[in-house]
Amino acid sequence: MDKHPDDLLTGDGDPFKGDPNFMASLARGLEVIQAFTPQRPLLSISQISQKTGIPRAAVRRCLYTLSKLGFVYAEDGKNFQLRPRISALGHARLASTPLARSAQPVLRHLSEMLNESCSIATLDGDDILYIARASSSRIMTIDRISAVAFRRGRPRWAGCC
Repeated sequence: MDKHPDDLLTGDGDPFKGDPNFMASLARGLEVIQAFTPQRPLLSISQISQKTGIPRAAVRRCLYTLSKLGFVYAEDGKNFQLRPRISALGHARLASTPLARSAQPVLRHLSEMLNESCSIATLDGDDILYIARASSSRIMTIDRISAVAFRRGRPRWAGCC
């Protein structure tokens, strides 16, 4: 019987030992990413190793790779944190949510009526992440913008959280 996906990446042994299709390095990288939480956004190699059960050398290699790909960074060289780019991994999922799918026709209609771009967005830390949009032909579109740098984002989001 197959294990539940939530039980697969626990760091407790190798549930896929001998499976030629299973990529242990990818699984380890995902475990490293999942070690970060809103309560613990900054983690050292040792902390991640302790939390995941992955050896420190492997955690270091995962973080090195994730850093080169733009998914994590360590301002002080020791404590790592996820970069906003990590959200791109879930963007396809967000765009396919029932809210995004059901809002799309409404956004298109509104955009045509107003001849303006219309969007639905959510906050992702200090970023505004657009999950659905209908663009007018005269305006450029974006997927992400800093809510802190985008002054109009402050009053719009000030009372939402």
